[in-house]
Amino acid sequence: MVESLLVNDREEVYNGKEALVEPKDAIEELVRRKGSAIPALIPLIERYEKEKERRNFVDYVIETLGRIGSERAMELITRILLATIANDDDGSDTCLKWLRNSGRTAVPALLRFMEANYQDTIAVGYAAEAMEKIRDRRLVPMSVKLLQYPNPLVVQSALLSLQLQGDKSVVPHIVPFKEYKHEHSGEQRQTREFASRALASLLGEDQPKPRD
Repeated sequence: MVESLLVNDREEVYNGKEALVEPKDAIEELVRRKGSAIPALIPLIERYEKEKERRNFVDYVIETLGRIGSERAMELITRILLATIANDDDGSDTCLKWLRNSGRTAVPALLRFMEANYQDTIAVGYAAEAMEKIRDRRLVPMSVKLLQYPNPLVVQSALLSLQLQGDKSVVPHIVPFKEYKHEHSGEQRQTREFASRALASLLGEDQPKPRD
């Protein structure tokens, strides 16, 4: 069944001589098997990590894991995410989509991924972006920590996450960001706006309109 995920990894397909034929039946069967299918997918992940080259099967592995949706599946998606970043591969966006869609189930994997790759700005950026859409108070401590991250985009994601959680105890952490300073005026302005919106939401105030 797993071999069917390799159907489009042939020169004829890569050269455009044959059209892609998505292995829908194989994906459906693997998803139906759920956790028991995961060990069979790991060798494909290892192959991608080793070869460091984009292959069609990677998308199918990500989709299968995303649809299985277990914590173990999310852990493996973060593993693939790290490989896609290293390979400068657009599969990162697909990983991000499934992490977001999995919601609370993805939280343990995201937190472990963040801790393990905290010095990698790109990796942290993707994980923080996923956190923006997940309502789970387990994310609060990490989001507060990310407010001190040197990248303003990560800070903005942290502010969005804290706003979503609705935990008023974080207000003192957010207040200083109304005066956030950054060498790029656009990022400075955007971060200040995100902070103001988060505070307005958490305090039950009318949210300010964004400045032109």
